[in-house]
Amino acid sequence: MQFHKIKKLDITIKGLLYSRHGAIVLALCGGSVFQPTLAAEICAPDLLPMRVLPPDQADLPMSKLPIELEADQIEKTKQGPVIFTGRAVANQGLQSISADKLTYTESKDEVEAEGNVELRTADGDAISTSFIRYKLEAGVGETQRADYHIADRSRNTGDPKTVAMLARGSAEKIELAGFELFKLSNATYTTCVKGQDDVILSAGKVDLDFATGEGHAKNMTVRFKGVPIFYAPSMSFPISDKRKSGFLFPVFGSVADSGFVFGVPYYWNIAPNMDATITPLIMANRGLKMDGEFRYLQEDYSGIVSGSYLPNDSEFGADRGAFNLKHKQQISSRWSGDVDYQWVSDEQYFDDFVNRIGFYAQTHLPQQAKLDYKGKLWDFSASVLQYQTVDDSISAANRPHKRLPRLTLKTKIPRKRGGPKFDFYGEMVNFSHDTRVSGTRLDLTPSVSYPMDTVYGFLKPKVAVRHTSYYGLENIAAGSSSNPSRTVGVLSVEGGLFFERDTSYRGDAMVQTLEPRIFYVYANRNDQGDLPVFDTSAVAFNNFSDFFRDNQFVGADRVEDANRVTLALTSRLLDGAKGRELMQVSVGQIFYLDDREVTFNGTPQTRSTSDILLDASANLTPTLRTAGFLQWNPSDNQTEQAKFTVNYSPRTDAKVYASYRYTRRSRTDQADLGFNWPLASRWDLRGRYIYSLTNKQSLLASASVGYNACCWSAHVLVQRRVDTTTDYRNAVIFQLRLTGLAKISTGF
Repeated sequence: MQFHKIKKLDITIKGLLYSRHGAIVLALCGGSVFQPTLAAEICAPDLLPMRVLPPDQADLPMSKLPIELEADQIEKTKQGPVIFTGRAVANQGLQSISADKLTYTESKDEVEAEGNVELRTADGDAISTSFIRYKLEAGVGETQRADYHIADRSRNTGDPKTVAMLARGSAEKIELAGFELFKLSNATYTTCVKGQDDVILSAGKVDLDFATGEGHAKNMTVRFKGVPIFYAPSMSFPISDKRKSGFLFPVFGSVADSGFVFGVPYYWNIAPNMDATITPLIMANRGLKMDGEFRYLQEDYSGIVSGSYLPNDSEFGADRGAFNLKHKQQISSRWSGDVDYQWVSDEQYFDDFVNRIGFYAQTHLPQQAKLDYKGKLWDFSASVLQYQTVDDSISAANRPHKRLPRLTLKTKIPRKRGGPKFDFYGEMVNFSHDTRVSGTRLDLTPSVSYPMDTVYGFLKPKVAVRHTSYYGLENIAAGSSSNPSRTVGVLSVEGGLFFERDTSYRGDAMVQTLEPRIFYVYANRNDQGDLPVFDTSAVAFNNFSDFFRDNQFVGADRVEDANRVTLALTSRLLDGAKGRELMQVSVGQIFYLDDREVTFNGTPQTRSTSDILLDASANLTPTLRTAGFLQWNPSDNQTEQAKFTVNYSPRTDAKVYASYRYTRRSRTDQADLGFNWPLASRWDLRGRYIYSLTNKQSLLASASVGYNACCWSAHVLVQRRVDTTTDYRNAVIFQLRLTGLAKISTGF
C-alpha cells in the first residue's frame, strides 16, 4: 500500500489506494490537459492531441502501465469505489478520461465518468459525452449521446504529440467493443474538417472496425450540402487505406448516342495482391454493357486484364466489346517477359465509349508477347507481334506484317582501357502477310570502333559490316530470287571540338561554348532492288541526331550507298555559377559527295546537299522555356518541318503552353494551346485547344473548372472534338468526388 498527501488551496485530502496494475498516482491539476495544434495547409487534416509516455513506460504492455489520477477532491470508503470530483482525470498509458466526476471501481477495473466527459483512446480517438462507463485495460465501454473524432491510424504527422483526424460525427450511443471496434447508434459520419459539414453520412447503425479498415452502416443516407443524394439499406465504406470488397457509388448520366446511363460498380478485394472491379452499365439506347478490370501483383509478376461487352448494341446493330491484357513477368535475375494484347470489336468503339483524345484515332492495336535475357556480355530477346487493324477502310495490302517470331542478339563486350570497342547486333524475323511478300530475314552487323575522348574534343572512327539474307520468300514477282542477300561495308568517322569563353549577361557571369562537329560516312554501293521492303522507311529528320546516323534508312531492308559529310555547329550559353544551360542553338547540313542510287523506287537521288536542320532551346527564366526545330529545304526553298513550343510554369500546379507543328509531307499544320492554372486556393481552371490550319477546323476544344473542398471536390468539363468521321462530338461531364466515401460521375 502507498500513502499520498495532496494539497490544493485550503483543501487537504488523504488517499489510501493500491492497484494490481501498479501505483495509482494522485495529483491535482489545473487548465487543459491537451493542447491541439492547428494545421496551416489548405487540405491538412484536423489534428488530435496525443499523450506522450515517459521513456520508462514506452515499451510496457497495458497491464503493466500505472493508472494516474488527478482531481480537486478524492473520496474513498473501505468497501466502495474511489470518487474523484473537480477536474478529474484518469490516465493509463496513452489513454485518458477527464470529467467533472470520476468513479473508479478497482474490482471491475472500471471508470464511470459524468459531466463534460472527454475520452482519449490509445490510438488518439476522442469522444465527448455527458456519461461513459469504461474499462481502461480492455477498452470496453458505453456512452450516452456523444460526439466523436476518429484518428487516422495510417498517417504520421511527424509530431508524437498529435495525430491526424480521419473522421468525426455524433451518435445517440457509442458502444466501445475493444480498441478496434466502435458501434454507433443513430449516428452521423463525415471526413470533413471541423466547421465544415458539406458531406454527411447518417445511419441508424454504424460499426467502425479498425482491424479491417471498414465501416458498416445500416439504413444509410448520404447528404451533400444538406440534400440527400444516396440511400442504401446496408453499405460499407473505407476508414483506412486498406482495400475492401463492396458496391461503389453508382455512375449515372446521359450520353449523346447512348441515352440515359446507370451503373453500380462492384469492387472485389480478392486478396492483398489482386482485386477486380465489375461495372454493369444500363444504356437506354444501347442495352446492358459490362465493364471489368482485374489487377494482380506478385513479387515476380504483375498485370492488368480489362474488358467490356455489349451484346446486340441497339444503336450500332451488333455485339460490341474490347479486351486489354498487360502482363510483366520477372522469370529470373536475367530472364523477363511481357505481354501486350489489345482488341476492340469495331473502329467506332473508341469514339462511342472512350472520350479521350488519342484513343479514337488509333488504326492498329498491338498484340505482342516478348521474352528478354540480360546477360553480362550480351542481351537476347524473342517476340511475336501482330496488329489488329481497327480501320476497315485500310486495304489488306496496306496492313502491317506479322512478326512470327522476331529474335535479336546484342553484345555488351566491355572495352579495355585504351583499346578498341567490339560490338555485334543480329536480328532474325519471320514476316508473315496474306497478300504482300513474306519470308524470313536475317540481319547481322559486327563492328569495331576506337573512341578517343579528351577535354577539348573527341574522335570516333568505326568500321561495320552489314549482311542481310532473305529465306523462303513468297508472293514475289515471277523470276525473282526467293533467297536474295546483301553485304555492305560501312566506314564512319565522327569528331568534334569544344571551345568556350567567359562572358556576361546583365552583370551575371556566363560561359559560351562553340562546338563544331563533323561526321563522315562511306558505304559501298550494292544493288538492292531485288530485296523486299518489310519494315524499312527513310529517316524523317525529326530531330537533330538523325544527321549522325550511319544509315539514312530505318530498318534492315535498305542500306544507304553513302559517301557524305555532315557539318554541324552548336553553341551553348551556360550559367557561370551553377552550370545550368540557358540557351542552345544547333545548325547542320549533309553534303553528298556522290549520288545515292539505293532508293525504294529505283530513282537515284542527285541532290548534293540535304535539308538544313536548325534546333534551338532557351531557358529564358527558371519558369519560362522555349524550344524550336526547323527543317528547311534550300533546293525547293520551302519548309519541310517546323516545331515550336513555349512553356511557362511558375509552380508545379500552374502551367501554360503553346505549340505549333507543321509537316509538309503529311499535310499537318496544327496549333495546340493548353493551360492548367489555380484560380484561388481551392479553384483550378484547365483548358486545351487544338486547331488544324490545313482543314481550318478545330480538332479539340475543352475547358474545365474544379473546386477542391478537401472532403469533396467537383469538376465540370466541357469538350468538343472531332471523331473519326470528322463530325463533332460534344460532351459535358460533371464529376463529384466524396473523399473517403465514393466517386460520382455524370456526363451528357
